[in-house]
Amino acid sequence: MNAFDPILQERSKDLFNYSMESGTYVPKFLEVKALLGGLQFSSVLQDYVADVQVRIDKIIRSSDRYWVKGRNLAVEYLVTKWPEQHSLDSIKESAFLERLRSYHLPKYFLEVKGFQVNPDGCVVLRGLDFGNILETRKRLTAEFEWLPSRQSGWAHIPIGRILCKIDPPTCSELIQECRRSHAAHGLKEPIEHLHYVHERQWYMETREILKSISLY
Repeated sequence: MNAFDPILQERSKDLFNYSMESGTYVPKFLEVKALLGGLQFSSVLQDYVADVQVRIDKIIRSSDRYWVKGRNLAVEYLVTKWPEQHSLDSIKESAFLERLRSYHLPKYFLEVKGFQVNPDGCVVLRGLDFGNILETRKRLTAEFEWLPSRQSGWAHIPIGRILCKIDPPTCSELIQECRRSHAAHGLKEPIEHLHYVHERQWYMETREILKSISLY
């Protein structure tokens, strides 16, 4: 990130309703189905995220932001349904999950190395999974043509969104904080299960785990 994009930031606000009562942004009810790791991560990773969120709060000095709660943190493997799409065919969905189970995917450690802030204000942890997520995503999208073409191209954990206007000095502070986090010692998070989730409210505020698959 070199600068915030005010147009993209404004679009980010479309994912939330503003509560006059609490003075906070609340994620909208939008339906997504996705394959995820996490939900929930270890207390070590949750504490790491909370520390990043506090550090950013001290820089932006604004309550116009949203932070993902520790219990809702996840790393995205693949999305099977975006909000604008129709409901999925249950037969296709079952075949997808059975095929995924047949892969016998291995357990692994997701390496987290700092955070970054995107031009739209989205704040994410940078993940290094050494091909586990990317290879699984590539394999599934090749086998199931009905999967959405819009998929993430890397491993990351969304931890919140900055929704306030950011002036150049504050942006510079954030960039420096990002760089310090990249240089600092990271952590390794064990991934031992995958969860197929029906998310009804953005950022996993309301969700149902439809299927959990153990890794080997």
